[in-house]
Amino acid sequence: MLSLPMLGGMDNVPAELRDFASAKRPLRPSKCCSFGGCPMAIVLSMHDEGGAGGRAADTGSLVHAAVKAFHSTSGAGRVAAGQAALRAAREQFPAGDEEKGLRVFGSYAEDKANAEAEVVWCEERVTLRLQAAPEDPTQEAIVIAGTLDQVRRGRDGVLTVWDVKTGDAKNEKETLNEYAIQQAVYTLAAQQTLDPAITTGGIIYTPAYGKARANAHLPLTLTTETCNILLLPLVHWVALIRKGIPLFRPSADNCAWCPVKPWPKCRDLFRGIYGV
Repeated sequence: MLSLPMLGGMDNVPAELRDFASAKRPLRPSKCCSFGGCPMAIVLSMHDEGGAGGRAADTGSLVHAAVKAFHSTSGAGRVAAGQAALRAAREQFPAGDEEKGLRVFGSYAEDKANAEAEVVWCEERVTLRLQAAPEDPTQEAIVIAGTLDQVRRGRDGVLTVWDVKTGDAKNEKETLNEYAIQQAVYTLAAQQTLDPAITTGGIIYTPAYGKARANAHLPLTLTTETCNILLLPLVHWVALIRKGIPLFRPSADNCAWCPVKPWPKCRDLFRGIYGV
């Protein structure tokens, strides 16, 4: 672990860091997965979030638009509604691969488990607020806000959170491990925003469609207590960031998916932004 000096007391900590993960600058659930790696990658990626999402991200957004329309429509026109929504979403997500998106959505819609599911909420905005750590100088609540893919009601009446993943860079096991923290965030956010009875469901891993013996529905069972425990490290990392203590953790694994790699480019970028 490599660190830079603290920024000379709280008066010298830039507002962008003091307000990190607050109501002014909330975190996205997708960012929370990276706290176990290198937290500074999150800080730097949040500094400039106005750019395009990229081909893979935009393709995923196209699929999500189609899935929302599919579950918002009844009868024989569900698939056509999803296809139309996907094409219309190209204006907002121009980098998306329409052909791939239609193919992924088609496989999703053909899956009986999806077609017959009772989706209570789909593409719903949710917010999670966590109490700041005792060492956090701001004592501002940690705020994580994003769009939850789905909450389904099972035949037993239980409400569960499901996340649709369209990327194929990871296999099923890696996907579950990678997104366990994100699922914990969505579950707790859904409990605070929608219904306290909601619990975790799992991942709908669309790359599994069309593969022999592959399972697209990957269950992930986490209790509310486990969800809170998984987020404890995040709470303390946020406290360090708000203190102006930048900690970098360069490694092959941590840097592989970082948008500001390689080390020490990220350190130099941080210094340039915050004057350290």
